[in-house]
Amino acid sequence: MNGKQTALLSLAIILGTGMLAGTIFLSNSGYKAPLITNSAVPQTNVPQSTSSAAPVGTPTSWVGKTASVAVTNNDRDVLAGTTITENTNVQSIYWWSTDKVAFYFLGAGTTTATGSVLNLTPQMNGIFYIVMQPVSGQNYYIAPLSTQNANACISGYDFMDIQGTGTKQWVFQCDMSRSGVAPNSATNAGGAAGSAPLMTLYTNAYAYTAPTANSDTTSIASIGLVTTDKQNAVYYTLTGTSQKAFALTELDMQVNSTNSTRFNPSLSYWQFPTQQTNGAITFTQLYFSSANQAYNDGTNTYWKYTFTSPLDTTFGVQGTQTVQNLKGAYYYIVPQTSPSGKIPFTANIVTDYQGSTTHLGWKMTAYYIQPSGAIGSVTKTVAICSDASC
Repeated sequence: MNGKQTALLSLAIILGTGMLAGTIFLSNSGYKAPLITNSAVPQTNVPQSTSSAAPVGTPTSWVGKTASVAVTNNDRDVLAGTTITENTNVQSIYWWSTDKVAFYFLGAGTTTATGSVLNLTPQMNGIFYIVMQPVSGQNYYIAPLSTQNANACISGYDFMDIQGTGTKQWVFQCDMSRSGVAPNSATNAGGAAGSAPLMTLYTNAYAYTAPTANSDTTSIASIGLVTTDKQNAVYYTLTGTSQKAFALTELDMQVNSTNSTRFNPSLSYWQFPTQQTNGAITFTQLYFSSANQAYNDGTNTYWKYTFTSPLDTTFGVQGTQTVQNLKGAYYYIVPQTSPSGKIPFTANIVTDYQGSTTHLGWKMTAYYIQPSGAIGSVTKTVAICSDASC
C-alpha cells in the first residue's frame, strides 16, 4: 500500500456505530440468557489453532429433519496452548432463527459428557447459531476465524446484537450438514448414554493484556535551529505480556503547537506495524497528512487514525477482510521474540524551527478495546527541542 493511501484506515470505532447491515433483534421470546453482559471484542486469525481434535466434515442431510444433537464444549487459550473453562472463562449460548432477524433460545454450553441437547425442528434445516463471549470480568477475546477453522459445522460468523440490548457478540452459524455428524431422530436423550449424536464444539480464545505506552527516550535535545526539514525518529512502543493480545482501535498524535511552519505533516509519518499470520512484523508508512482527522484546538494540533474494515464474512459470504483489521480494531499478539513484549510504532517527525526555540511535545495516544467492550487508552510524550534545555 502506498504510504499516503488510507486503504487500511477508515471511519469509526465498532462499538456503538452499527456498521453491520440491518438491526438484529430478539422477538417473541421473553428469555434472557445468563451472562450475556459484556461485548465480545474484535479479533483476528493469528495464530491459527493446530488442534487435530476438530471434527472432519462429511456431508450429511439434516435438511427438513426433526433431530437432536448433544453439544459439549472444549474451550482453549490457543496462545498459551491451555484449556479454559466453559461458563467460567467463556460461554456459548445456542439460538435458532429462520430469517437471521428474530432469534430464539435453544440451549447453553456445557462440558458434561452428555452435552447440551439441542432439539432441531424441520424448519431449522439443521442450522443453529452460537453466541460465543468471555464471561463478564474474564480477560479473554474470542478468536472468530480460528474458532471457525476448528469446527467443521461453522459456515460463517458475524459480530452483532441478537437480543436487541445494544451489546454485540460474535455469532457463529453452525450447519449440521457440514459437521460429519449424522442425524438420529429416534430420541432426544443426551450424549453417549442416549442416542442423540454427540458433537464437540471448540471455542478458541486469546488471553488479553492491557498495553502500556513507552519510548526509548523522553526527549530529543539540541537539534539546532534548523530552517529546513529536519528528520527526527521517535521510537514509541506499546508493550504487554508476551503471547497475549490487545485490540488497537485508534492511534493519535498530538503536538503542543498550531504553528505549521514548525513541523511538516506532509513529510512526517508513522511506521505502522502490520503483524503477519506467522507473527512477523512489517511496516507501512502512514503520513500524518493522510490521517482520518487532522485539526487544531487553538493550542494543539492533532492527527487521528481510526480503524475499520469491510465485513470479513456474514454467515459464509466472504468479504475483503485484511489479515488483522477486523470490525473496528487492529489486533496484535505481543511477541516472545525480538522485540520481546513490544509492538514498535516509530514516528518520523519532520520539524522546521524557523529560528524559534520553542520546544515541541509530541504525544502518542493509543486507544484499545478491552474484553468488556470498554475503551482504554495509554499515552507517551517525547519532547523535540532546538537546544539542550529540553
